[in-house]
Amino acid sequence: MTKIMKIARQNNLHVVEDCAHSLGAYFNKKHVGTFGSTGCFSFYPTKNITTIEGGIIITNSKKIAKKLETLRNHGLTRTLLQRNHDTKPWDYDVVTPGYNFRLDEIRAALGLSQLSRFKKITMMRKTDAQYYNNKLKNIEGIDIVNYENEKKHVYHLYIIRIKKSFGISRDIVHKKLFQKDIRTTVHYKPLHLFSCFKNYLNKNQKFPNSMNAYNECLTLPLFPTITRKQQDYVIDSILRLQK
Repeated sequence: MTKIMKIARQNNLHVVEDCAHSLGAYFNKKHVGTFGSTGCFSFYPTKNITTIEGGIIITNSKKIAKKLETLRNHGLTRTLLQRNHDTKPWDYDVVTPGYNFRLDEIRAALGLSQLSRFKKITMMRKTDAQYYNNKLKNIEGIDIVNYENEKKHVYHLYIIRIKKSFGISRDIVHKKLFQKDIRTTVHYKPLHLFSCFKNYLNKNQKFPNSMNAYNECLTLPLFPTITRKQQDYVIDSILRLQK
């Protein structure tokens, strides 16, 4: 972010931060989403807190905030609530093509209730992630990701890397764990493998770092209410794969 913001300042650019997974995370003592002009957070059901669908955008700019309020409501200059406080509720203007992107009151109420529990949810995730770290860090061929020295991490996901020295591939690890009713997955498939981007690639373009990470990374089960018994079952199942 330091390098990105320097480039943005030098070229008079706006930075929109995609913080979908990282509500509550910090970098260089600043909350993510506060470096650029706006920060975007997702509240999809898989995120650390949820409103089922939707999310939030944060900004310190009154101009951007006003623009966002207009865009989310069909490009109208006044909301229904504002119009109903006037003698002519039909008197409004459409100043730009907009969208129907409002978060309804029911989902907003759910989000507020989740926010009241957010610190507790985050602490539970961090504690569970640290338990994984302590149990997995000395296993040959498994790399854990630990950002504690640089960031305040919220562990939306818990991802390990299965190296060649583990003895079996990531795909086989996934298959064997699946057979034990342990659901793992991969985050994420590299962008250049998706059909919508392939037409933009040159034939000689290779992405070895992305492909190495893609072929080795594995996301283990992690959620606030995961039990030590469940985590131990995951850990023990991984250990048994080497025997």
